[in-house]
Amino acid sequence: MSGRLVGLIIASLALLVLGGCVSRSAPPPGDVVLMLRATPAQLEVWNEAVKAFTEATKISVTIQNEPYDRYFAKLQTMIAGGKPPDVVFMESTRFPEFVTKGALEKLDTYLAGQTEIKADDFFSTAWQAYQYQGSVYGLPNDTAILAVAYDQNQLELATLKPPTPGWTWDDYLKMAQDLTVDRSGDGQVDVWGTTICPWWQVYVWQNGGDLVDDVQTPRRSTLGTPAAQEALQFLADLRARHQVAPSMSLTRGMGRVDAFVAQKVAMIYTGRWDGAQLSKTDSRWDTVALPRGKQAANLGLGSGFCLAKGAPHAQEAWKLISFLAGTDGQKIMLGGGFSTPARTTLVNSEYFALGAGDRGAGAFAAGLKVMRPVPFTPHYTEISEIWEQQLDLLWAGKATVQEVTQRIDERVNKVLAEGQPATAWLLPVTFHAAL
Repeated sequence: MSGRLVGLIIASLALLVLGGCVSRSAPPPGDVVLMLRATPAQLEVWNEAVKAFTEATKISVTIQNEPYDRYFAKLQTMIAGGKPPDVVFMESTRFPEFVTKGALEKLDTYLAGQTEIKADDFFSTAWQAYQYQGSVYGLPNDTAILAVAYDQNQLELATLKPPTPGWTWDDYLKMAQDLTVDRSGDGQVDVWGTTICPWWQVYVWQNGGDLVDDVQTPRRSTLGTPAAQEALQFLADLRARHQVAPSMSLTRGMGRVDAFVAQKVAMIYTGRWDGAQLSKTDSRWDTVALPRGKQAANLGLGSGFCLAKGAPHAQEAWKLISFLAGTDGQKIMLGGGFSTPARTTLVNSEYFALGAGDRGAGAFAAGLKVMRPVPFTPHYTEISEIWEQQLDLLWAGKATVQEVTQRIDERVNKVLAEGQPATAWLLPVTFHAAL
């Protein structure tokens, strides 16, 4: 789940609109710089929000859009060089890394001077994701809730009824078995029932397990527990034992969404960010809330807006942050159809299109009630790489669940014991002085 949460490589654009411009060159001296990593479709919505902000405040904004795979490296370089952007679009998993290095500004003083942004307006998991040592360092933008997308044509060919909320792991497995077919009769699977869920953490939680001993102050990995191992084995069995999921090479080479669009896979785990790509399929599709294990759980990741330490236009930047995270800005963002709200006040609104033409709003809304946070640690990138490397061996049938979880626990424990991530980056002396 490191850089593949959204799994998108972003094109560089040069797009000028009223109130904001996307630029790869130096922004005008008076502009607030908003640093993003957005797809072309998403960027249209960002520009609409920035335009509305500029019209309301007369504050000009330059959007600096970076490719997803280079975004955080670019941000680190800018901060280390003493030339940070004003507003940073920050993933919740990367927030601990930046806040513990003193790269972000506290927002407590700004929040105390206004009444429009209140903690109670947001889901607690989303709000808490940007807290550190008792202070607020960011405002939530969205949440990365998961649902299952299913191909309605494939269900009808298999004479199956669509899954309904409250379905279980057993129901999910049975449907995947019924949807896995060899239509050509050549002994090769033409359509796979499902794929191994790339966000396997949800299964661990649903089975009563956890990733670490303390999500806010993790000291020890807990994937070696029976509950966690049982959940991981269920996922591994989808391919090795039940043969309802393809090898990881198919879904990583083609991409899980592309495999679904190409009608190679009948069910996939998805987020609202996949909507535009899913709509390219010739099949009819819909979404349903996640199948339930011993308990309900969903992914508690998300993104937010942070003020960079030493931001050249801090006051104006705060106004932009509070607008984008506020009701007016979030109505625009939700209307774009690629995000799930962090604001409780907008879940049942027309902007989230609950049950009204937006395939999946209801399924994602259900997940908001049971989302769980991942460990708060500046080592998250390193830990996720350990997870991925070891679990790939399990998914491929090259190691047992006991073997991989033992190695994960040992290696993650070692990383958690370290003072700084191995990929540590340094702030310049002049920037430290500004802290």
